[in-house]
Formats: sequence, structure tokens, C-alpha cells
Amino acid sequence: MPSIGFNDFCLVENYDAFAQGMILHLDGLGWLDVIAMYPALNRLQLRNTGYPGNAEPGTVAPVGRLVASAGPMGPQSIVPGPPGPQGDKGEKGEDSTVEGPVGPKGEQGEKGDQGEKGEKGDEGQASYNLLSTGFVVPAPEIRYGVIYLTAPTIFRTGQVITIGELGFYEIATVGGVNTQLVVLDLRYPENAPSGTIAPAGSYVLAAGATGATGPAGPQGIQGEKGEQGEQGPQGPQGEVGPPSDVGAWVPFPADMGWINNTLRSRLILNGTAVQMDGQIQGSVPANGTAQMGTLAPQFWPATTKVFAVAQVEGSNYATGAILVQPIGLVFFHAAIAMTIQVFSIIWPIGDAAGADLLFDLKAKKWIGPNY
Repeated sequence: MPSIGFNDFCLVENYDAFAQGMILHLDGLGWLDVIAMYPALNRLQLRNTGYPGNAEPGTVAPVGRLVASAGPMGPQSIVPGPPGPQGDKGEKGEDSTVEGPVGPKGEQGEKGDQGEKGEKGDEGQASYNLLSTGFVVPAPEIRYGVIYLTAPTIFRTGQVITIGELGFYEIATVGGVNTQLVVLDLRYPENAPSGTIAPAGSYVLAAGATGATGPAGPQGIQGEKGEQGEQGPQGPQGEVGPPSDVGAWVPFPADMGWINNTLRSRLILNGTAVQMDGQIQGSVPANGTAQMGTLAPQFWPATTKVFAVAQVEGSNYATGAILVQPIGLVFFHAAIAMTIQVFSIIWPIGDAAGADLLFDLKAKKWIGPNY
């Protein structure tokens, strides 16, 4: 069992019952999220998101344990069920022949003293949340996507929410210690089209679509016109925002074992390409390949991208390669044994979005089309 928030691989006899983004149960360990699939190797990449009841990190599941596509039990409903049918009427008892006297009405007691003011209750959890990373409306044939929140949420599976200006989505699963939601695009007419981006910091609210408008009520009597209020002072000028064709930087979540990670990614060229740069430290042998981590879904390329990039370690200068897969996995291949890699690369979202670019650290210039 990996640590909470980290990934590990699982070899299965049959992967047909699983899909990327679903939750499965591994006997002896608990519930894990399917991050990626490798059908040719019968391998699943799983993430421990800290579901209640999961085994401690480091626990080992022996060969032959059952792996099933099943999520943890959801919260118990707080809404009572419908009332049962009324029982049969009982038989009438015998009438009493004795009628008791009516007692006198008692006097009203004196009003009691007011009790002391109680202590203030705990502050409730907010009914809204914010995106920690940008979210892109999925393609019509997919409809499902994953959003990441800045704080644990009170949202539940099956609830309808709004994501920024994108429209209405239904929550399919809640994971990541209540900070990761798999959502379904409800395709309402007012929903944004595929490819539209909600940037990090956008509001996520519990709200359904507006219902049908009822008939207009009778117009009331018009009141007298009020006096015009005084003009308020002019507010301060807001800060100048970033160019419209460049998105916000999103930190790159490196796998366990990498340190001093400053890698980050953002959308550029009106959302048609991705820029990734920064530094990361880890031991890579000569002619060896190591997985660095997984990109957020909005940065995934259409096909595998390979970049010949510069490596710098002290006064040494050599070349290596960065590989970015369509499922977001990022690998580093070292030409010589290195410990520090610094690079800056750009790739298109789609195959027709433009040529791949890279930044030569020694020459300090872009190689490829200018940006």
C-alpha cells in the first residue's frame, strides 16, 4: 500500500473489468483509484487517496488476492424513507358505563427566570469550494472528468454542482480525502462546449439548473419615486491581468523519490499548447529512464511527445530526453548518470496545434517556432 496521495503498480490477470478514473477494492489493502492502465502488461497504476478503512502504508497484499471494481460504502442518507401503509383498524372496545368528573383548571404558574446564554457552536463547513487546478470540459464521447479542490468538501456522490462558468455537472465519485471529484457533464443547453477551460480558483457550488418559469403574478401598485442617492466615491483601479492567451501555472505533482521539485505547467497560445519548465532532482543512471510523475488531465497531449533537452549538473553539460505520454505520464531518460535536470519544453494539445518546441539551456534560446 503506497502512502496517501502516492501511486504504485498492480499486476492483474484480467484488466477488462477496470477503467481509468474508477475506484477498485484490493483485498487486504482497501480502496484505490485507477490512475492509468497498461493493457499490454496487465498492469494498473493505483493511487492511495486515503479512503476510510484502508490499510496502513507499506502493507503488502500477497499474490492471488481479489481485485474488484467496487467503491467504499457511501454516507447513510439523512432523509427518512416513505411511511408504510396504514394497518387494519382494530375492534372497538366495550363502552364504559362510568364517566369521571372534570377536574378544576389549575392556576397558571409564574414565569421562570431567563436561562444563561449558551456557548457559540462550531463554525460550519463552507457550502462552496475552489478549483486548485484548471479544468477542461471533456469531449462529448467521454463526458467524464476529474476536478481537484483546494479544501475537503461536503459534496456527495449524485449531487449536482456548477463549476465556474462551465455549467452543471453530477458528482460520480468523491476521493482524494474529499478533494478530488469525478464529475459527469450533464450536457444542459447552457453548459459550456468541450475544450472550454475553468481556471484555478473558479468557484464550485452546489446548485441545480433553473426550473421552468411560473406564470407572472398580477402587477402591484407602483410606489412613489424615491430620492436619488449621493454618488459614491470611485474605487481603486484593479491590477492588470495576464495576457488572455496564457493560463495560470500549475505545480507538477512529482512521484515519490524526487526532491527539490520546481516543475510547473500552463496552457499557452489560447489553450492549444502546453508549456512545462523548472527543475527536479533525483538519481537517474546512465542510459536509464525514470518516471517523474503524472500531469493534470488538461495538459495531456494527443500523442506521445519526445524532447531532446539539456541537462545541467554543476559545470557538466549533456543531453537527455523527456517523454510525455497521452495519459499524462512524464519520463526522464539520461544520456549520462545525472542527479539534477533543468528543462523547458512546449507541446501542442492536438496533433494539428503546431510544432513541438524546446529551450536549449546552454545557448539560452528557443529551438523551433518562436513564441
